[in-house]
Amino acid sequence: MHNQLLMLGTSDGVASPRRNHASILLTMCDTVLLLDCGEPCSHTMVKNGTPADLIDGVLISHMHSDHVGGYPMVIQWFWLAGRKKFLPVHMPGEGIIPMRELLKATYLFDELLKFKLEMKPVKVGKTFKVGTLDILPVGNRHLEGFRVSFQKKYHNPFESFSYRITHKKMSVVYSGDLASPMDLDPLLRERTHVLVVELAHFEPENLFRMLAEREIDQIVITHLGAHIQSALPRTRKLCARYLPKGKVVFANDETVISF
Repeated sequence: MHNQLLMLGTSDGVASPRRNHASILLTMCDTVLLLDCGEPCSHTMVKNGTPADLIDGVLISHMHSDHVGGYPMVIQWFWLAGRKKFLPVHMPGEGIIPMRELLKATYLFDELLKFKLEMKPVKVGKTFKVGTLDILPVGNRHLEGFRVSFQKKYHNPFESFSYRITHKKMSVVYSGDLASPMDLDPLLRERTHVLVVELAHFEPENLFRMLAEREIDQIVITHLGAHIQSALPRTRKLCARYLPKGKVVFANDETVISF
């Protein structure tokens, strides 16, 4: 298998007539990962000919609905397509019980599935493996504002993760959602082959200035905020002030990036 990213959804949390919500299919070193499950990722994977048994694991960055809203449909697709291969789903621990209850509420009972589904809690700094890949989760501050406003009432951990995915010397970083570009600093201290980074929660210039100082071969911009989508030529021009031509891809839904 070729190393590639298939961008299933590249919008931010606002429903868009042109873009789906956050989801990426990563094929790397003979392992296939689904990064987040924004809806309608199952539709887009089927449209692009993805077999239900192809995916080796799922990574969830955080529990916002634009990142997990398509998860029950992914499981239903796997069930009805007759998937048999074990499926590990690595996600914030706070989401496991609610997601189990949601699957039961939508009649996706364990007894129906022909594959073993295991939802596993992600721990900051604790590397785990899926297939050939080593995956390092690093916490970010995306949900810090929610924590300040709501933790006393709801008692959630408000977990949000970025991931560094490696095999030997090959590396991909997936930002998930961030509070600021500096949330990525721990993940970019070594050379990175591909960075997939969101652009919805901070000013573009702050991101481009920071990335210009890091050793990154290719940068894929996704999770584009509505204000970025409406002024994309201006944002591309700003990007070119900091980063060389050909290094940055502003992704659309179904964009394929080989690396």
